[in-house]
Amino acid sequence: MEFNHKRHDDLLEEVWEECCGFQHVRDEHHHHECHEKDDICSEDCHCKHLNNCVCIILKKLEKTHKTFIFRTKSGDEITGMIKCFDKCTGCVIIIQPEMISPKLPAVATIISCTDIESISFEIKHR
Repeated sequence: MEFNHKRHDDLLEEVWEECCGFQHVRDEHHHHECHEKDDICSEDCHCKHLNNCVCIILKKLEKTHKTFIFRTKSGDEITGMIKCFDKCTGCVIIIQPEMISPKLPAVATIISCTDIESISFEIKHR
């Protein structure tokens, strides 16, 4: 991915496509993608009433099965994959892989999407 002299919107589009395999749509219709027809909580969706981009995109990031670095509002850093995101409650389950040295087991962390300040991930340089 080439970062030199790109408009902010163009760069965001490339990052979205690299990470998630889809193009980010910048219109009101995109907001309704959060609520699928079979979504049992479409009217009470936690992310529906928030103006929080992290909460809105977590469901799509969950489907990528990639490793992310989550920075919390308290400054903690969590590295792992999104196992589950519940749009009704806003709860995210992040699986942190086991460590070989020192020997530590895999850990599941449950956090509210509103407590995540930012999400980072590795991208391929072209």
